[in-house]
This record gives sequence, structure tokens and C-alpha cells, in this order.
Amino acid sequence: QLADANAGYDAVLIAAGGNDILRRTPYGDLRDALEAVITRARQVAPLVIVVNSGNVGGAPLFGWPLCILLSRRSLQVRRIFVQTCRRLRARFVNLTFAPRRDPFGRQAGCQCSITSCRDASPRHSFTSGR
Repeated sequence: QLADANAGYDAVLIAAGGNDILRRTPYGDLRDALEAVITRARQVAPLVIVVNSGNVGGAPLFGWPLCILLSRRSLQVRRIFVQTCRRLRARFVNLTFAPRRDPFGRQAGCQCSITSCRDASPRHSFTSGR
């Protein structure tokens, strides 16, 4: 859509990152693509706003250890967005937070780690027949 846009817009909003986290887009490729999109958006509007995805690892769909890997990747992608937006003077709206601070993530009190619950289901305990 942006490739065909003409100048004259007040702002361009770019929402990206989620699929790149899931599809394991190489970080350098992601940085290059984000730079190209922001540069093109600057030709169309004076205000460019970039919004990243939430912490993908916080989705209840992904159990341990995948949730940890996806959370790490989400935070690394956020760093790329922050650096690229700062360098190209685009506004950045952050939606990716560390798991313990993520308002969009798992149920309260249920973190994805080896030592805490691995999913939102209750733990079952087994007792002997005595």
C-alpha cells in the first residue's frame, strides 16, 4: 500500500514485527526492511509512527520453552525498532514488554519459566491411595 501512495498525507502508521518474530526473519533483514519502509513513509508524510507487536512469547498458545525463546526474540526485535526509529526520526510506540511487566501477556501470576507454571492450566497433584 505504501509503495503506491502519493505525498500529501499527514501521517503514516506502520504496524509490524509479529510475523517477523514467528517466522524468524534474520535481524539484519528486519532492520533493512524497516529502514526502507520508514524512508518511503517519510516521502509520503512528515509524521511516521511505528508500532511493534506485543511480546509474542506472552501468548498462552506457546508453552515452555518456546515462550522463552519467543519472548527473547520479541525483546530483540523491539531493540531493533527503537534504534531504527531513533536514527530515522520516526515516532515509536512500544507494545513489547518483558514477561513480568507485560500487560497483554499470560494470566496474572503465571509466568513462563522453568521454576514457575508453564501454562495457564492448574497443576495436578497425585497422592497415594493410603
